[in-house]
Amino acid sequence: MLGTANADSAWGWGGNDSINGGAGNDSINGGVGNDILDGGLGNDILSGDLGNDTLMGAGGSDTLDGGEGDDIAVFSGNRADYTVSETQEGLLVTHLSTKGVQVISDVEFYQFAGATLSRAQFIASEPPVVVKPEPPVVQPEPPVVTPPVTVETTTSTTLAEGSLNLVAGGSSNISLTGNALNNSITGNVGKNTINGGAGADKVNGGSGNDTLYGGSGKDAFLFTTKLGTSSTDRKVNFDTVKDFNVKDDSLYLDNAIFKKLGKKGSEQNPVKLDKKFFTVGDKAKDKDDYVIYNKKTGVLSYDADGSGKGQAVEFALLTNKPTLKVDDFFVI
Repeated sequence: MLGTANADSAWGWGGNDSINGGAGNDSINGGVGNDILDGGLGNDILSGDLGNDTLMGAGGSDTLDGGEGDDIAVFSGNRADYTVSETQEGLLVTHLSTKGVQVISDVEFYQFAGATLSRAQFIASEPPVVVKPEPPVVQPEPPVVTPPVTVETTTSTTLAEGSLNLVAGGSSNISLTGNALNNSITGNVGKNTINGGAGADKVNGGSGNDTLYGGSGKDAFLFTTKLGTSSTDRKVNFDTVKDFNVKDDSLYLDNAIFKKLGKKGSEQNPVKLDKKFFTVGDKAKDKDDYVIYNKKTGVLSYDADGSGKGQAVEFALLTNKPTLKVDDFFVI
């Protein structure tokens, strides 16, 4: 396993691992097995844990902890290139030229260019009289592939394990499916079918007439794109929600689109809809009934002037016709 130029954290778990932190200040734990740990450049922390491990601090000032087993610390150059002293934290080893410092604990052997010493010999600078233990046999492992946090797509896609967000581009009519994590899924301008899957998901059809499923978990259905007009109801940006659950799910209305609902709220910090802005029935009953839910049909509408002359715009259908309350709505 090879790290990046950033500060990496790596854990070997079981098996005989070979881990190189690369550049950056890395933290590496070999876990169970006979591991080879190379901190690379930077100020690194290497922990052998269980097994007979080989630890290499390389450049920088490093902390090496062999853990259990017969462990080896490997140094570049000769024994004469280093000074050593005992501290409460372990052996303090300093390179005379680079001034790099290594703090070493629970390591049994110290390997230099011309000799391998026990701990006592290293401190006393005696010639080597011990035999270097056999190096661990490291089995090659397949490279670790980390899935991207956000996946952008123009085709039907199911999120791989480990990814969080799925964003569709283009205008094709495609299907988007989440995984078991808390996903954020956004459709394109086409007619999408979106299923959040397990987890607490945010499902946003985008533009277009979309079919939305939250799946299991506490899901939010987002409406953040321009609505149609009263003359194009159900023809422009009209979404169908198939599995709304009043116990777990919510409806998020973007205040940039639903402008009469106030300026407070965001996707990260949603604000509950003011109860005076919501009504159940087939039309607005007073001037500030902006969000209208028809329980008989399951249709949600937005009326920008309440009971005024302007017509309401239908923007969603909840096919199971749940009993919605104002507490189900949030402004973002």
